[in-house]
Amino acid sequence: LLHYPDKNNLVKAMTDLAIEEMQHFKAVMMHIQDRKLLLPRDEKDPYVNQFRQTQRRGTDEYLLDRLLSASIIEKRGAERFALVAEGLEEPLLKNFYTKIAASEEKHYLLFLDLSKEYFDHAVI
Repeated sequence: LLHYPDKNNLVKAMTDLAIEEMQHFKAVMMHIQDRKLLLPRDEKDPYVNQFRQTQRRGTDEYLLDRLLSASIIEKRGAERFALVAEGLEEPLLKNFYTKIAASEEKHYLLFLDLSKEYFDHAVI
């Protein structure tokens, strides 16, 4: 958001996404607490870090690379959550993971659509 304050659609989309992700986090916390578990310490994700290492520097290149990387990460997240949902028997958790997978699928498209808004198809 702070890198590109002049890109109004990007700022709005990322603000909405941040709110949605916090709602997901709250739901996850409720499931964890209902089971009397603890949230593990945050660890850097090697998968995400590998994407970040390949992102080019320079305003436009950096934005494009971040949007496309985020799209790939969200798509993969959707696939992973769907697989978890498929393997669960408990209806409450199965439903939760199914909804999260659908949401991540929308995020994948959001980042892809944003890249199309700011860059030519040939560049993407």
